[in-house]
Amino acid sequence: MKLLAIDTSATALSAAIVGEKGLLGEYALNIGKNHSLGLLPMLDSLLKNCGLQLADMDAFAVCIGPGSFTGLRIGLATAKAWGDAPDRH
Repeated sequence: MKLLAIDTSATALSAAIVGEKGLLGEYALNIGKNHSLGLLPMLDSLLKNCGLQLADMDAFAVCIGPGSFTGLRIGLATAKAWGDAPDRH
């Protein structure tokens, strides 16, 4: 099982992929209030550097706060969209 975790609740944006044997990769960027600009490129790089694709993910986790409403919304919307992506089913 592979889990992609996203945290957009703070100033620092972070994501990690965890597999059966532990942490496969993680990224963190301190980009201020620009999560909407940094999240997707960061996730793309994380997946590529781990040798994985979106379809390889079995689950998604998102930090739900506390944090800015917009920051939380960016993380939740991304995880929901990726979880519902047609190529994952």
